[in-house]
Amino acid sequence: MPANPLNTNLFREEALETQSGIRPLEERMQLIAPRWWISVLTILFILCVAALWGWYGRVNTKVYGSGMLVQSGEFRNIVSLSEGIVQILNISEGMRVEEGDILAMLSLPLEELELEHCQARLESLREDVDLLRQLTDQHVKERTAFISRILGDSDEIIKDLDRLLKELIGLNKKYQTFRSRGLVTESETVTVLQNMLNTAVSLIRQRQETVNHKMGKLDYEHVFMREFWQKGREIQEAQQDLALKMAQLIRRKQIVSHSKGVIVNIHKNIGDHMANGEVLCMLQQSAGDTLFVNAVVPATQSKTVEAGQTVHISPSDTEPYRIGYMLGVVEKVGLYPATMGQLINWYENEDLAQTLKGKQAVGTVRIRLVADPKEPTGIKWTGKVPERIHITTGRLCSIQVIVEQRAPVSYVLPYVRKTLLGHTEPHIGPRTEP
Repeated sequence: MPANPLNTNLFREEALETQSGIRPLEERMQLIAPRWWISVLTILFILCVAALWGWYGRVNTKVYGSGMLVQSGEFRNIVSLSEGIVQILNISEGMRVEEGDILAMLSLPLEELELEHCQARLESLREDVDLLRQLTDQHVKERTAFISRILGDSDEIIKDLDRLLKELIGLNKKYQTFRSRGLVTESETVTVLQNMLNTAVSLIRQRQETVNHKMGKLDYEHVFMREFWQKGREIQEAQQDLALKMAQLIRRKQIVSHSKGVIVNIHKNIGDHMANGEVLCMLQQSAGDTLFVNAVVPATQSKTVEAGQTVHISPSDTEPYRIGYMLGVVEKVGLYPATMGQLINWYENEDLAQTLKGKQAVGTVRIRLVADPKEPTGIKWTGKVPERIHITTGRLCSIQVIVEQRAPVSYVLPYVRKTLLGHTEPHIGPRTEP
């Protein structure tokens, strides 16, 4: 039987006792304290939340801009067709008007003076015609009475000459019989014949004079009829001229709405002077109740904005962190950066266009607000909207166009690939050698 190795003198007695002694379980097993377990669980929870957010969460890339709320429908300037003073103003901002409504009346002194001159000329022509008719009636009456007496005397003379001619014809026949019997001389027969012929000539002349008197009467009356016809024509022309001047005065005096819509902005008041072609007010044509935002964004970012993208809209004087944003959808994007003239035509306000544009080039964006009948404003919001808020046209607002949504992990992976693995993005385009 071999000797016990523990009895050898190779190890010290104290060391052998230490190795062969029995230790308590608490000394052999060390437990983790509860506070360390809480820390570990917290770290694991944070890592899980970060992983879920990194995979399922979304980071929005936004393009910021500003604009103004408008209703569907184009803007039209109501202009004056003549120069004058605003005498009557029948409109107010926000008022709805129909086609053909009279918006204002102008005072046109020069055209009114010209109209008064036409009226005075017409009255003068009528007075001249009345006076001419009175004089003509008097002259015609006197001349008619005189010619009637002449014609009456002429008829008596014709009757006498006719009777005398008949007697001379009978006497001439008797003298011819007496001459054939030799009872009268030839000279006596010729004398009777001569008297008969003279009487016939006198009768013819008298009848001719009667006809001449009748023709003279007709000519005299025709002259007056022609005079009255000319005066009547002058009066008719004066009436037509007056009607034309009056129609022109009414058309230029009245400023009329040529379409249905809402008065947006009034540029003039009663007593103000208006030049020909100057704007009285701005009218927005009615084309529905849908609200839009006419906005501008920096031209450097306008090409990232596309139709159909979601937009967050914050009206002026509101707190988006408290009530949220209105939701909208991009409807139309300008192809090129807008000029100052285009912005003025779009907003119909030079100061507003200059304020929104600033000192940078901008592009135009038209945004349609998403309707929601359940909301007090009729527009869909991202938060709870106060009941007393009023969203109306003409209100300025800021916009945030969401042009891209990506998971956060997609931003981390390129960084990990570049930092840990050394991968870089391939270079596109020509390279210039140093």
